[in-house]
Amino acid sequence: MHWIRRAVVVLVLVLLAGCGQMYWTRRDGKATLERFATDHRECLMTTGVPVQDRPGYVVATEQSFRVCLLSRNWYREAWNSWDVPRGRFRSLEDFEPRPVQIDTLPEQSSRAALDVYEPRYYVPMERCIECPVP
Repeated sequence: MHWIRRAVVVLVLVLLAGCGQMYWTRRDGKATLERFATDHRECLMTTGVPVQDRPGYVVATEQSFRVCLLSRNWYREAWNSWDVPRGRFRSLEDFEPRPVQIDTLPEQSSRAALDVYEPRYYVPMERCIECPVP
C-alpha cells in the first residue's frame, strides 16, 4: 500500500513538471489566430530569402524570425500541451535554415481558434511553465 502512494506521488510530479512546448502570445489581449497567422507570414516574408523556382517558399534564420515577431509585440511562453489556453500559438521552433512555406503554420492547439475576446472563457488549472514577468 505504501508503494502505491509513492508511485502516485512520483507520477503526479512527473506530470506537473512535464515537458512544455513554446507558444507565442501578446500582453495586449489581441492574440488572435488571424493576427498571428498574418504576422507569422509577414515575418517569414521579410526575414527570409526567396527560394529560386519555388514560389511561396523562403529560407529564414530562426533568430531573425523571432526578432521580427518580438518587434510585433509577440512573446513566447512554455505550456504543457494539455492545458494551453486560447491566444497561444505554435510557430517554427529550433529550426535549421531550410525552405519553409510562408502560408503554412505548424499544427495549433485545439484552443487556438477560440475567441480571445470572450469574457467568460476559463481553462481550469491554467499553468504556464516558463512565463516572462510582465
